[in-house]
Amino acid sequence: MPRSTGGAVRLAGTGRLTAYRRLLRFFSRLDVHAHDGGASAWVFTLPGAAFTLMLSPEPHRGFSGEGGLLLDLARSGSATDEDDVAGELLPLLAWQQRLDPGELAPCAGVSVAAVSHGLGVVAASGRLGLDLTTGTYFHRELPLDAGRVERDNPRLRAARKLVAAGAVVATEGGWRVSGPGSVHWVRGDVSRPTCTCTWWARYAGNRGPCTHVLAVQVARASRP
Repeated sequence: MPRSTGGAVRLAGTGRLTAYRRLLRFFSRLDVHAHDGGASAWVFTLPGAAFTLMLSPEPHRGFSGEGGLLLDLARSGSATDEDDVAGELLPLLAWQQRLDPGELAPCAGVSVAAVSHGLGVVAASGRLGLDLTTGTYFHRELPLDAGRVERDNPRLRAARKLVAAGAVVATEGGWRVSGPGSVHWVRGDVSRPTCTCTWWARYAGNRGPCTHVLAVQVARASRP
């Protein structure tokens, strides 16, 4: 359906599914993964393979601004070795079809939770893919400049500037983030944050965290 409704998958721009037309006579199974924000993934099982088509919430929207891995990126380069585990994982990648955080944790010398975070950072740099069927990462290399992942994201750059300027302050009820001519409040934990800014009011986290939530995450990660 073109709009969200009970018992249906939202699909704006149905013509985008024509990419599957040549595969229809070969597939034996179709799995559809739907996100609350309107994105969807269509996984066709073929003899000896699976083909996945990711569709953004609207035909005019790409995935570059969705911010699905921004919280993981905000934690990278923090003051604690466990939070900066992405670099420790790179030597352990050997074209595995399935990466298990429980198996990687002892090799990297960190917790399973830290490995899960680190895998997200490595995935953002183009070195991992996510198999939606198994829910696990697999090793593959895309010809991307890993450094540009962070440099080209304006929200993350702005968040780091706020922290560097001392604009993020912990309070009894959460965090106060002061910007040019405005003050916003971030409350809740990392998994369920809220913010008083207009971005959060409009998207409620469906397009990734706002600059202020990211700034709080950066500030948390930089604490000794």
